[in-house]
Amino acid sequence: MALIGVIGHDVDTVVRAIKNMMTCHVVNMHANPNTTVSVLVVTAASPLLAQYVTRLTARDFLVINADDTDIFPYLEGCSARLLTYGLNSRSCVTASSITDNDLLVCLQRAFVSIDGTIREPQEYPIPLTMDCDPMLVLGAAAACAACGVARF
Repeated sequence: MALIGVIGHDVDTVVRAIKNMMTCHVVNMHANPNTTVSVLVVTAASPLLAQYVTRLTARDFLVINADDTDIFPYLEGCSARLLTYGLNSRSCVTASSITDNDLLVCLQRAFVSIDGTIREPQEYPIPLTMDCDPMLVLGAAAACAACGVARF
């Protein structure tokens, strides 16, 4: 089972969202700075990011919010596979639609997940709660996809 780390803002919200989608171990990298993870979810730029990305290997995933360009300068030296999420059309994981009740997540491109599963392009709904930020749900969904979760 992959260990997922989260860094950025609203970390606890992303941790809860991932745990609602799959059974896994998720850590707040701000609270656990020495933890080694297989999937690192970045919700916002952080000076700590530079030290974390260099620990990731070519087998690992770096899941980033592609709409936050402040993240990109911290990615130098990263050898992990990059999986982007966001509302722009270039993101690998994006939203087809957002309603009061659902977020229709769209996986734009095929890739091989950590468990060796080929994740094909597809769309699937994720229920939303009133206080949930759709961007954070996209980040959680991308992390789950990196781990091989097929449906939520």
